Amino acid sequence: EQVCSVLDSLEREYKREDDWLSRHASGDHDRATLIAQLINKHQEQKEAFLKACTLARRTAETFLKYSNRSLQYFTHPNESTFRGPETKVKIILEKLLTQENRVLEYWTNKKKRLDQNQQYVLFERSARQSLAWIKEEGDIYLSTHTQVGNTPEETEQLLEEHNSFKEKARETREKVKLLLQLADTLVEKGHAHAPNIKQWVEEV
Repeated sequence: EQVCSVLDSLEREYKREDDWLSRHASGDHDRATLIAQLINKHQEQKEAFLKACTLARRTAETFLKYSNRSLQYFTHPNESTFRGPETKVKIILEKLLTQENRVLEYWTNKKKRLDQNQQYVLFERSARQSLAWIKEEGDIYLSTHTQVGNTPEETEQLLEEHNSFKEKARETREKVKLLLQLADTLVEKGHAHAPNIKQWVEEV
């Protein structure tokens, strides 16, 4: 009965729709770490309630075996009075199984929401990093490096800077390509944050 009570509260918690992203604005220091911790806690909760359900089932099964053996060894004129607790335990076991399955279903739904939040937070972070490089380094480099050097040494120095810039630009372009492919995949699969993902794609 205690396990059933815990399952009741977990069911209420998992059923509750929680807009985690709006509660933790993108200005929060590290949403990726925070959501990873929530996912770990959620996983630990599942393991704990499954252990509790297993323990309750084993205890009930042991009780039922002991009860049956007792009835075999000690014959009583009114056996039905001794079947009362056994019936009650069987009813509780059925309730436990039903609740366990229901809680597992709600747990899975909440896990999916948490995973999608994590995917979005990581996607957003990558998009921000790409945009930051384009705006802070890429645009500035292109606007300030418009002349060739006045001396061979200066030209050589500018050429090295240019090659370094080209390499970083190539890496950023590859990251952006992967980001756009990921965005397409997430949107195709009906991601909960598809509109926000599309918005970031536009911006990048």
